[in-house]
Amino acid sequence: LFNTKNTKCNYIKDPFTNFRTLVVCVYNEDINWIHDKKENYDKIYIYIKNKNRYNDIKEKFNKDKIEVISIENIGSCDHAYLYHIINNYNDLNGNITFSKGTLGQVYQNIL
Repeated sequence: LFNTKNTKCNYIKDPFTNFRTLVVCVYNEDINWIHDKKENYDKIYIYIKNKNRYNDIKEKFNKDKIEVISIENIGSCDHAYLYHIINNYNDLNGNITFSKGTLGQVYQNIL
């Protein structure tokens, strides 16, 4: 979809694309379930709020389509979700699933 040249944006991404993104907020949770679900997503972001676990999580997961990002431990997972939306605003597309680190263990069939 293209705008006319009088607008600020030259290109608008199709909101109905099949691109699937998973955004996970983690502190101390076991997130090994992400390995089992990675084929369901085109891109996975893991926001780690525990600085002591960052290097281990990054070494284990920062591959292929998984990106590990360290953020401050502020508030709950809502902070990580808003952080993701603000920092990726121009690249948001398709279906985005926001999850706590433990959510994948509880709701395996949904993710």
